[in-house]
Amino acid sequence: MARSKPPLQWPPIKRRSAPLRALDRARRWGRRWSGQLIFAAVIAGLVLTWYSNRNVPHEPSSVFTPQIPEVALPRNPFWERPAKAPNESPWPAESDYIAGYPRLNVFGLAQVVADNSGDRSDLFVKLIDRDQKPMKAVRVFFLRAKDRLRLAHVKPGHYDVRYKNLDSGRIRRSGAFEVTLKETGKGSEYMGWTIGLYDVLNGNAQHDDITEKDF
Repeated sequence: MARSKPPLQWPPIKRRSAPLRALDRARRWGRRWSGQLIFAAVIAGLVLTWYSNRNVPHEPSSVFTPQIPEVALPRNPFWERPAKAPNESPWPAESDYIAGYPRLNVFGLAQVVADNSGDRSDLFVKLIDRDQKPMKAVRVFFLRAKDRLRLAHVKPGHYDVRYKNLDSGRIRRSGAFEVTLKETGKGSEYMGWTIGLYDVLNGNAQHDDITEKDF
């Protein structure tokens, strides 16, 4: 009797090769363990960061170091320090009157002190007689940085001091002041002034910026 054949499988089973079966197993394993591997990598990164920084000193987060801004004074960007005075006279070697300018109002006994001891720039300075119409420069002088100059024999009257910073070109004018004469039992007494030609910390110097026209 002939042997019967087993019924045919439909659709027929296709057997995958060994490499493909191994790849399928790897994919199933990866899907199963991918989440755990990512979690483990994150934990390992945190531990490594802590370990590498554990001996590094840190500033307390509450410490605040204030920065003190520097006050920039107005400056002419096109300014170049002149080699000579406007009348072509050379600048004196020390604080002194500039040659070629008239020296007026010399019949008094008072003195006016121009004080540049608080500044680091040389100045071109004028003592202005405000009683003359128009107002007139009666003393013209050069004043070194960190220096003072005494203007002697100033007669009574109303004055101001105008000065140009030779490093920046900035021009300023002091407040008006009065040189006075008072008769006393001891004779004539003159009241002079000391004028600070530099900025002060509390800003109380009554000096104004002016233009070349008013200088």
